[in-house]
Amino acid sequence: MANTANASANAAKSDAASAKTDASTAKTDAANAKATASNASSVATQAKATADSAAQSATDAARAAQKANTAAAAAAGVANGKADVLIQSTAPDTSMRKPTTLWIDTTNGANTPKRWNGSTWSAVTDKAATDAANAAVKANDAAKTAQSTADKAQTAAANAAAQANQAQAAAKKAQTTADGKNLIYRGPDEPAHDGLKPGDMWWRTQKYWTRWQGEKNASPSLLADFYTYWQGTPNNSPSVLVPLSDRVVEVLTWDGTRFEPFDLVANNILASGTVAAKHLAVDSVTAEKVKANAITVDKLAANSVTTEKLVADAVTAAKLAADSVQARNIVSLAITADKLAANSVTTAKLKVTEDMTVALLNAHKINAVDIVAGAVTTDKLAANAVNADKLAANSVTAGKVQAGAIGTDKLAANSVTTAKLKVTEDMTVALLNVHKIQAGEIAANAVTTAALAAGVVNADKLAANSVNASKIVTGAITADKLAANSVTAVKIAAGTITSDKVAAGQFKGYVFTGAVFQSSEAANTGMKLNSTALQMWDSNHNRTVYLDGEGKSNLLTGTFQTRISGHRVRISPDYQTYIIGGTETFVGDGLEFPAYNGSTAYFSHPAIASVIQSNQVGAMSELDLWSGHVSKNDPAAFMSLRSKPRKKGGTGSGGVTSRVHAVANTDYDEPDESKKSSAFLTLAGDSANGSECWLEAEDGNGEVGVGANIGTGYVYLGGYLGGITNRHTFQSTNWRIYQNATLTADFTVPQTTWSWTPTKYGRYYGVCNADLNFGSIFMHVCNTGGAGSMQVMGYNAGNGTYKGDMYVNAIAWLTK
Repeated sequence: MANTANASANAAKSDAASAKTDASTAKTDAANAKATASNASSVATQAKATADSAAQSATDAARAAQKANTAAAAAAGVANGKADVLIQSTAPDTSMRKPTTLWIDTTNGANTPKRWNGSTWSAVTDKAATDAANAAVKANDAAKTAQSTADKAQTAAANAAAQANQAQAAAKKAQTTADGKNLIYRGPDEPAHDGLKPGDMWWRTQKYWTRWQGEKNASPSLLADFYTYWQGTPNNSPSVLVPLSDRVVEVLTWDGTRFEPFDLVANNILASGTVAAKHLAVDSVTAEKVKANAITVDKLAANSVTTEKLVADAVTAAKLAADSVQARNIVSLAITADKLAANSVTTAKLKVTEDMTVALLNAHKINAVDIVAGAVTTDKLAANAVNADKLAANSVTAGKVQAGAIGTDKLAANSVTTAKLKVTEDMTVALLNVHKIQAGEIAANAVTTAALAAGVVNADKLAANSVNASKIVTGAITADKLAANSVTAVKIAAGTITSDKVAAGQFKGYVFTGAVFQSSEAANTGMKLNSTALQMWDSNHNRTVYLDGEGKSNLLTGTFQTRISGHRVRISPDYQTYIIGGTETFVGDGLEFPAYNGSTAYFSHPAIASVIQSNQVGAMSELDLWSGHVSKNDPAAFMSLRSKPRKKGGTGSGGVTSRVHAVANTDYDEPDESKKSSAFLTLAGDSANGSECWLEAEDGNGEVGVGANIGTGYVYLGGYLGGITNRHTFQSTNWRIYQNATLTADFTVPQTTWSWTPTKYGRYYGVCNADLNFGSIFMHVCNTGGAGSMQVMGYNAGNGTYKGDMYVNAIAWLTK
């Protein structure tokens, strides 16, 4: 038996040693796997940084290529630098055969700039143009190379990231083998289900964030596996970089079939003051959730109770402990009427302050119905407390006063007013006997026409200066009321006779000297006419009219017009204009000429306007002239003289441009230039892009005209070559001088006359050349300098014979 036990013990020791060795090996494997994963992660991070740098280089190279394309187009004279630039060896598609296309032909590495002349792609041989074309090709090749490098780096970064993920998975699996317990998987991707045990946890981390490399929605979008934050003040403290692998966004546990959210349950873990507004859901605190007197001051964080946290009628008196509601616990205006249950605010719940008392008294005045009968006794009234303004009209009646109770000492000064007394006839007679009525005793407007008998007012009845304006009702004194010669100068107080006392039409044929005529005595108000000027003011007391005899400082403000209707001239101080089809608006002063076709106003009348302000660039200076037009969409003309900043605040030659622009078109109200025909004259002073001038005509098929830009040094011509009758600047021809001809070697082409309508003034000189596929025949002009003709002649300098039609191209120019 002993031998058997020893054998069993030895076997157990051996098994334990073997298990220990296996565990040690597993731990070593796990450590190695972690090191491999760490190295792979570093490689992935470096690969991503390389990819980001390559992407930025590709973007920079693309921008440089675009700039080079623009420069090449400008150098070739295509659309003043605005063009479609095609770099290829094959001819462009038919749709690109237009004046705004520059084709850089890369055949055999020549990089030849070409333009469409209407029938074929013609080479631009100017050195500046060819140099710019070569630079554009190089810039585009560099951009392609940079983009290829960026694409390869992005692929390498993706592969490295995949290898890092595989290495991390291997490390996690090795760790599982090492400890044999429930595992915690940390990462953005869901762990493989093979080998999972119930209770294994997955700490899911954020995988990527994205950001724009440059302008939002107009630059590449980059992935980032980290974020940063400032330790203190932004831009003025250390910045900390946090890998997204450290950011756990969700904790899940394996239940044997799937990962489910892992919830932490904890009861009674709230410390005093820890529940703040941000921890409560809207309408989460209802009456049934709260025990009576449960909410005390120490349980509420400052400003934690907000309106949206309370259900209507949730706060009742029973829920509040005494003195529990303090200002610091309540957000401003959070407790509204619907949040309080009926009778919930009791005296015990409130701490009433003096301000609250004053507010209540202001809201509810003490009226008679609020005073109990007999409450106001003599001892309640202070001496002289009852004065006239304390007594309502007719409030003191005989029944209210004891006989002899009201003595002089009982009445405050001026307390007995007319409204307090009921005056009888006997009282009136007695008062008049004691005190005669003097001028000072007559109320204003008391003497009316009805109160005076005819002829009763004579001179002896009026005291000196007794009749003033306040004693007489307007229009009361008529001729029948006055005795003859009763009104003398001494009877009338100074300033008594005012305009309302004089009947209309009384002053006729009189001369007034040194007088002031005015609509109001107030300063800077209404109208005033004196010996100096006629002046008027608006309702804000701003002077709007000033007309004096000298005429040196005359002023008329506001809108002025020569008629109130029909065709007229109108001056407008606030004239607004806008660009047809645009968003820019302007303000200035206008001189308009409203016009009518019968009774119908013109759709747009002639006008001249200044511009001093733009809603886009601010202050500017411009003078505009419109022809106007009778009906909508009629032809019309416009001209402007402008000095305008490039952008708001611009000054000087670098910040301001000048322009003279005149246009006449077939539909003034149509904003689409392709739907009408127009003629333009434009002169521009532009130090940045070069001053230029253009004379053009255009319609839906394009433009013809002539232009010049001093900045580029080019003169631009577009359209067929024509001329003015008898004064053509150029004469040209493509002339077939022989048909089915045979021109042997050494054959001399005889002189042949080319003629046209003679010019009225001047003479023509010219050049010519043969136009045929036979290089040895030469042509030249002779007998030039005529007004209407010249001759051409030629020679077959080759050894062969030419057979066929013979053409000559010739051009002549007019000189003085």
